[in-house]
Amino acid sequence: MISEIAERPKNAIVDMDSEAASAIAEETISDELDVTGAIVNGLNAGMRAVAGTFDRKEVFLPQVLASARGCPER
Repeated sequence: MISEIAERPKNAIVDMDSEAASAIAEETISDELDVTGAIVNGLNAGMRAVAGTFDRKEVFLPQVLASARGCPER
């Protein structure tokens, strides 16, 4: 189960919200939280979720790339 700490970066990736992702990253570092866990369980989980929507043909490659970059291009 994904922790609440990892859920926020995951949602930022899925929502293509670069400002939220940046703020969460800064907060993770400044609060001395588990950076590796945030990456593996948060950011990586977000990209896997986006990949799943691509596999189901719910989004197309530009949206996958936008999620990776954090740009709103839906």
